[in-house]
Amino acid sequence: MEDQPNPSTVVILNVCPHPALREARAQILRLAGYVPASAGTGEEAASLATTVVCSGAIICYLFEPDERRLIQSQIEKILPATKIVQLSSGPKNDPLFLLSSVRDALWLLAQPVREHLHELRVRHALGKN
Repeated sequence: MEDQPNPSTVVILNVCPHPALREARAQILRLAGYVPASAGTGEEAASLATTVVCSGAIICYLFEPDERRLIQSQIEKILPATKIVQLSSGPKNDPLFLLSSVRDALWLLAQPVREHLHELRVRHALGKN
């Protein structure tokens, strides 16, 4: 029997056409505690997005700009709440850059939840449950 992911697991869709770079990024994500779902093409990414709920997605700079936009559009259509990071060609293999980009995207994803919790705390403090 295959292990099912923990409900609190954060899955990151890792879309990159270069196999070695895609695997290196997947390894970095795994070491940081994320669960990578990797795809080499836009079609693979769309297929994964229909079967796996991803909190975030990273799209590699190696895709042509039109293809990057198409991949992002497909992911947004299937998983509208997923935060997408379009990686630039800057610090290509810097694990800290990759992880900070993912962390920042997930921080934005959680912003409405944080605001709602703050509002609930204020209402509770004022006795307006």
